[in-house]
Amino acid sequence: MVFRAVLPSAPVTRLPIDVYNAKGEVDYGPAADALLDEVAAGRVVAVAVLGDPNVFSVIAPLTNALGDAADKRDATTPPVVSISGITTFQQLAAHAGLTLAESNETLVVLPRNFKREQLDAALAEGTNAIVVCKGGRSVPALVEA
Repeated sequence: MVFRAVLPSAPVTRLPIDVYNAKGEVDYGPAADALLDEVAAGRVVAVAVLGDPNVFSVIAPLTNALGDAADKRDATTPPVVSISGITTFQQLAAHAGLTLAESNETLVVLPRNFKREQLDAALAEGTNAIVVCKGGRSVPALVEA
């Protein structure tokens, strides 16, 4: 666990952050409420994510939901500090010994829910490398392209 390396004696409580409601829709409200409860109890809260928290991550919508939850309680929104890291795709490329792009080459990063037109445009422009983040469900479209 990352926290143990940084704060070996600090108590750690895992709060599952499930952002899908009963209908399968994305809803950050319950997760934000759980985090706000921890802050209200005087605890320091840290959210760990894979990759860089500022690239296709739950951090931005969770931060917005945290502000909304605080507003509903007439509470002050707690400060949120994002510590950038290396993106997962950068780590995978480094582990594989690959350079994604260099000099005047072009790298395109697409979200998992990309539109086919975005992929077609990147391919038509002669993009040197295309990364699809969290793209497991997109494999058929990628193979077809």
